[in-house]
Amino acid sequence: PESERDPAIVTEPAEAYAARKKKEAEGSLACFGITDVVVLPYDDRKYSLDPAMIRDLENLICDRRPHIIIQQNPLDGMATYDDHALIGTATQKAIAAAASVSYGNPRPPWSPVEVYLLGCFGVNNLFHSQQTRVDVFVDVTKHAEAKVKAHQFITPQGQHVGWGQKRIEGIEGHCGIFAGTSYAVAFIRLRAPLCDTLPIDKKRYEDVHLSSVEEMKRNHQLLGAFVKEADGSYAWGLKPD
Repeated sequence: PESERDPAIVTEPAEAYAARKKKEAEGSLACFGITDVVVLPYDDRKYSLDPAMIRDLENLICDRRPHIIIQQNPLDGMATYDDHALIGTATQKAIAAAASVSYGNPRPPWSPVEVYLLGCFGVNNLFHSQQTRVDVFVDVTKHAEAKVKAHQFITPQGQHVGWGQKRIEGIEGHCGIFAGTSYAVAFIRLRAPLCDTLPIDKKRYEDVHLSSVEEMKRNHQLLGAFVKEADGSYAWGLKPD
């Protein structure tokens, strides 16, 4: 409703809006120790592929030379907003362009070793006709607190620590049920891996030696952000909004 809108944000000049969004990204990513943040100057309300955007992503890939790229799934519009799928498509085209020698461009080509698509809705596909198959889970239990606290930097989007708590339990907690841990993030590999031998992740070695009690305790851990301790404080120092 108009009465609930913040006029300072609604009337904010485009330059100030962009600067604030960049600051939000830097603040939330800093929760995970990430300090190298690049924000490209494109309007997030455009829903068509921009050749300049693809070229900028291509140059960024060739400049940073990443071994892993994590990107939006081009087939997944995150249920409602197709700008996510658009960025996924642009990234795919940029990865292909970066791997090729470009006429008139002296930069050397670069291909990442692995490309991972975000697969949070692939575990239980409630929103899409396009089915996705999650094939990699990453245990993020030790990062769950940081993932919740990162939401405090994006309050102008209507998000806050309380929403972060719900989101982590609903998505990462949901994935954790299938992965056999408390909190997990799901990914879809763009290419099936080619190995010399059948691989076993080191975490599998650790898990197989857990007792049934230890395994249950690990898998059933909750953030408990809004649970009061005996002294009246909230677990992990998080307070409900």
